[in-house]
Amino acid sequence: MLRNILKNKRITPTYSNMASLGQSMQPPLVTNPSTPSHHTKDGTFQIPPEWSSSYKHKGFSDILKLQYEMATSNNKVPSEEEMPNVSFDWNLVRNPQENNTIQYSWIGHSTFLCQVGGYNILTDPVFSNRASFVQFAGPSRLRPVPCQISELPQIDIVIISHNHYDHLDYDAVSKIVEHHKNVVFYVPYKLKKWFLDYIEGIKEENVVELDWWQDFEHDPKTGNNVHGSIKLTFLPVQHWSLRTGRDRNATLWGAWGLVYKPTNSELPNRVLFHCGDTGYNEHIFKAIGERFSKPNGGIDFAMIPIGAYEPRWFMKNEHVNPEEAFVIAKEIHAKHSVGMHWGTFVLTTEPILEPKQRLEKLVVENNEDKDFFITLKHGESHVHRQ
Repeated sequence: MLRNILKNKRITPTYSNMASLGQSMQPPLVTNPSTPSHHTKDGTFQIPPEWSSSYKHKGFSDILKLQYEMATSNNKVPSEEEMPNVSFDWNLVRNPQENNTIQYSWIGHSTFLCQVGGYNILTDPVFSNRASFVQFAGPSRLRPVPCQISELPQIDIVIISHNHYDHLDYDAVSKIVEHHKNVVFYVPYKLKKWFLDYIEGIKEENVVELDWWQDFEHDPKTGNNVHGSIKLTFLPVQHWSLRTGRDRNATLWGAWGLVYKPTNSELPNRVLFHCGDTGYNEHIFKAIGERFSKPNGGIDFAMIPIGAYEPRWFMKNEHVNPEEAFVIAKEIHAKHSVGMHWGTFVLTTEPILEPKQRLEKLVVENNEDKDFFITLKHGESHVHRQ
């Protein structure tokens, strides 16, 4: 693959040059912003020690045990009736609702097309058949991708939560750059290098990397008829990163908050939240909820993972279950949430439909409105009004 000739001219946003980049930060979870506790001395990243003393990565024997449990789990693929695909609503997608509404379409796993104020936003775009280093092995799609990248309306923003293969797809990123000119990728700290080294034709200025709690004001470049501004904030979660087997935690991981501010000052801001991957941690989500409560009025729409949580002895620190996802929605004060990270790839041992079923039960048992936390069919769109 061709290497970008600009790779040695990268400008990395650090704590010392935030002011010159026009960014701000609010790091309530670290005591010394100049040396955050999620940074290590060797230049990699870690779960902040003050969050949990029990967090540790699994060893090779643990991975072998997990593989055995997955091989013997007898996890059957749901029928089309049990887990249907629906055709993309192209009329809605190409003519999005206005009046300050948020509409979104589930492409699968953690990939959504979100539309607000004339902006088209893709989250963790994975369009390949397998979430893997190669396309002849690894987890394959249970349902076909409902659309192609070339069919989508002009994409303005792509957010990446971390570098795992079920969240960062080389072929998808390459096709986005090919078909959607001047799209801007927002990525975790130290992941920009991967884009510049491996994605042919990408412009350095169109990849922005951020550390936890850093903000960035998006500069619209695509020519779409937008009706306001968007500020993005990279946020902490409990997870990890790995791409090659030798680069554990060399790049950061996290969630994203996006604040859309309409040009019409009589309209309220709209706040979107994409959680990426995370285990539950009591130190994180209340702080995120507080971060967006004022002056933005709270999180309007949250995308929260609900699947890939069994066996708990292996997954508890890495992936929330539906009950923990429900707590997250409460703690961030989300007005409306959708479940993701389920039903597309078999990554763990729980029955494929169980995340959806457990979530639906939680909504009923807690007397929440049915729109408080929902799931979608692959390819389905939803409009969330104020």
